[in-house]
Amino acid sequence: MVAPTALPPATFRVHIPSMKPVATADSISIEGSLRHPSSTRFLPYEELKEATNNFESGSVLGEGGFGLAIKKLTGGGHQGDKEFVVEVEMLSRLHHRNLVKLVGYYSSRDSSQHLLCYELVPNGSLEGWLHGPLGINCPLDWDTRMKIALDAARGLAYLHEDSQPCVIHRDFKASNILLENNFHAKVSDFGLAKQAPEGRANYLSTRVMGTFGYVAPEYAMTGHLLVKSDVYSYGVVLLELLTGRKPVDMSQPSGQENLVTWARPILRDKDRLEDLADPKLAGKYPRDDFLRVCTIAAACVASEASQRPTMGEVVQSLKMVQRVTEQPPPPPPAAVSSSSARPNLRQSSTTYESDCTSSMFSSGPFSGLSLLDNDNISRTGVVSEDLHEGR
Repeated sequence: MVAPTALPPATFRVHIPSMKPVATADSISIEGSLRHPSSTRFLPYEELKEATNNFESGSVLGEGGFGLAIKKLTGGGHQGDKEFVVEVEMLSRLHHRNLVKLVGYYSSRDSSQHLLCYELVPNGSLEGWLHGPLGINCPLDWDTRMKIALDAARGLAYLHEDSQPCVIHRDFKASNILLENNFHAKVSDFGLAKQAPEGRANYLSTRVMGTFGYVAPEYAMTGHLLVKSDVYSYGVVLLELLTGRKPVDMSQPSGQENLVTWARPILRDKDRLEDLADPKLAGKYPRDDFLRVCTIAAACVASEASQRPTMGEVVQSLKMVQRVTEQPPPPPPAAVSSSSARPNLRQSSTTYESDCTSSMFSSGPFSGLSLLDNDNISRTGVVSEDLHEGR
């Protein structure tokens, strides 16, 4: 497969072989002072300007080596400044294999120039592969789509459940899922991210931001932002992976323009679920697994936030679908018994019943559903490794 030739506007792919630490600034001053994160480098503007050939659109310099992506933020006034500060603060303390890494930044309040320097994720975005020309000529197969779904879920689960404090992304969408050459996925763009309030039931009252088609209904209607609002956005992306459709597509027949509105009645009818399948898959997917992922997507886009699963539950459910096996830590000698000594087909942080009556989700309208009705999964609890850096 060939990587996309164009990156999103105002983003440059560059090679800076001489990138080296410079004297770090104590702070950057944008409507006040932001303490410079010790893990993030303040980069000289002239070096970045030279590397991008004066920020020429589509500039690509050099091959291999230490590749970087430079995001140039201009204009936007106070809101643009605020988003820049948020993104630097967030990315300087968030570290996970499924999040794009911030390498450094440059900022000047006087010239209104804000530059973010990321690790290069060279294979474009999920949006480009699903809805761009590459998706027509070289469509993603089922296994690749599920790999991307699991990687993206792990990134969100880290933000929600392992980050201190918890972070709500607020603009999770296919264009913000970037892909390595092996289709390892990383979540990007934290300009709209918010620190979540204490307690999962609590919400932030904030101006509605995000992308039409991905915004959760409770957030769009009331301005109440919840952790579960991100789960809804993830469900929309999962529906994109299943159907190949855009979240909003005015070229579709009347009544089918909005992906969630069109898909919901079909998701309620088990006999019609395969009507959702992307024609580009050409029927090449495990039918039972397709139905299970449809169930996950349906739960994520539930109208009521309280009925949606957590991202940790989504991760575990997708791992079950994909037969992801983790090696559990050895049990203490006293815990070894004839039943616990049996080989485990799959492991996760959730305890599943060996009689196959376990639910994939702990609450909501889908709490009684079992993903793996025919699998003998022994009763075992294993600490998940998904939420930690480098795992």
